Amino acid sequence: MKDEMNEIGSNIKKLRKKAHLTQEQLAEKIGVERVTIVRYETGIFKPSNKYLMMLANVFGCTTDYLNGISGPDNESSIINARNLTMVPIYGTIHAVETSEKCLCSLQN
Repeated sequence: MKDEMNEIGSNIKKLRKKAHLTQEQLAEKIGVERVTIVRYETGIFKPSNKYLMMLANVFGCTTDYLNGISGPDNESSIINARNLTMVPIYGTIHAVETSEKCLCSLQN
């Protein structure tokens, strides 16, 4: 359990630095205090699933990557979080009902 927490913490720290974010900035993005990020990075606390998902969204990676389950090949999808811009959406965005529809639309 301790090794798992250390791996998650080191992944969070590595991704935070790669995204050019301070602990304070990352804390603000996921709605926690800076000390919580310190505790995650040092392995004192393990983020709950809710915060793991939020961290994955900030870093553009999977929760599996944060947990050390998947390898560094996912790292290529990590983007600089400072350059993200929120864009308002007007109207409705429909989710695809099945992955089969996705595959069909990609093939056409």
